[in-house]
Amino acid sequence: MAGKLRRWLREAAVFLALLIAIMVVLDVWRAPQAPPAVAATPLRTLTGESTTLA
Repeated sequence: MAGKLRRWLREAAVFLALLIAIMVVLDVWRAPQAPPAVAATPLRTLTGESTTLA
């Protein structure tokens, strides 16, 4: 009985490790990418002044 439990725990640990690895890969793959010139894009404040993020 203890051997069977140990086997189930090992399989559960492997399953969780695979699940976490897949989740991390998908998060990195689907992460939003900012446009190349987003920092230099001029923005307007509520008072009408022009500013940039850079």
